[in-house]
Amino acid sequence: MVEALHGIHIASGPVQTGKTTRLFSWSTAALAQSPGSVDGVLAPVIHGHRHIVHIASGESRDLEEHALQVPDQQIGRFTFRADVFAWAHSILLGAAAHLAEGCWLVVDEIGPLELAGRGLEPAVSSILESGLQTRAHIVLVVREHLVDRVLAHFGVSPAEVQPFLHA
Repeated sequence: MVEALHGIHIASGPVQTGKTTRLFSWSTAALAQSPGSVDGVLAPVIHGHRHIVHIASGESRDLEEHALQVPDQQIGRFTFRADVFAWAHSILLGAAAHLAEGCWLVVDEIGPLELAGRGLEPAVSSILESGLQTRAHIVLVVREHLVDRVLAHFGVSPAEVQPFLHA
């Protein structure tokens, strides 16, 4: 699906066009073939709620469930749980610390929260600073209309980016 080069890969497309679903299928197949080759987080919608799923373990947490928690990250009509973002940070930073050459780290997704320094930040910045030194592959899921803003925000030149998939 992608070239065997290290660096930053962008999985982009419009909202609700199957980016996460395709990444889930791809990562499942890659892990079956080579355990430990892919890690990171996916953000699927399950039963109408956004979740964070740890790729390596399959553990899932509801990002929108507020019955017992006080949510504190709001964007538009959505309110997200800070404790689930903290869990995702620990997954991403732990995976980045153990990235081997040629392995893949998936970050789903970079959006308005991350551009405002919240959500999966500051984990994304840390990954981008350290991940490329390991010659690993970093896949950032970004909505099509935000790609240029995300690259500029993180100081990434478009020439450094390889496409991963397009919806």
